[in-house]
Amino acid sequence: MITWLVQNKRKILDTEERVKLSQETENGIKNADMCFEFCLINSTMYMIWKARIKIISAFEQNRMNIKCF
Repeated sequence: MITWLVQNKRKILDTEERVKLSQETENGIKNADMCFEFCLINSTMYMIWKARIKIISAFEQNRMNIKCF
């Protein structure tokens, strides 16, 4: 069994990591590669992709402690 798929707890991404994920997917990097690098599942990447405008605007306004959008 692949060990990186088995996780006991949810991973919490901060705003900087979410901005990095959204920018790299806009630049053409595959979602599967990003999921493997950050140990995420596809649905998490989809939710970040859907909320990318909110994430980037929150990052630009220096609201670094935002946990949910």
